[in-house]
Amino acid sequence: MSDLSTFAEHVQDVLSNSFRELHWTPSEAAQYMADIATRRQTFENLANQLNETILKPRLDIVTNLFPNATRSVEQQPHSPSSLDDVLANSCRSGVTAG
Repeated sequence: MSDLSTFAEHVQDVLSNSFRELHWTPSEAAQYMADIATRRQTFENLANQLNETILKPRLDIVTNLFPNATRSVEQQPHSPSSLDDVLANSCRSGVTAG
């Protein structure tokens, strides 16, 4: 019976915490942003490695099967900050999505 009451208390705690407004101190926010930047860099490095070692070689094989196929000019990798800039500029200029 105590397992059931412990579970009920746990559920009540989770529900209570879910309605609590989050508040971070400036140092907590800075730490979070630093962690996110590190994770983003890790994922970007992995994505670039997969692109170079797996995707591009396979695309080259497929491209070589079609005489009139060419690979397009290399595009710069997507940068989330550039997307943020585009969105910010479109909001300032009055352009809306949808």
